[in-house]
Amino acid sequence: MKKASSRTLEIVSELEVSANAKEVKKNVERIEAVKHILSRIPVAEMGHYESLLNYVAHLAQELLRNRMMKEKVLRRSGRWQNSL
Repeated sequence: MKKASSRTLEIVSELEVSANAKEVKKNVERIEAVKHILSRIPVAEMGHYESLLNYVAHLAQELLRNRMMKEKVLRRSGRWQNSL
């Protein structure tokens, strides 16, 4: 009877090792998938994009300011209605 139970323990132990190996393999595959996804995200470009937006916002403000100044000059000279 002891032989049968020790053999059963060996089989159970082998199954546990096999299950652990399968779980490790799944985890490695998941890690590789996450690495692949993260490697495709342009993190540096996102930072550049944000600084570009800030720069464009500054240029838009400057453009509007210049346009408003031009508008004032045209109104003073009486050429405002002709330019529309």
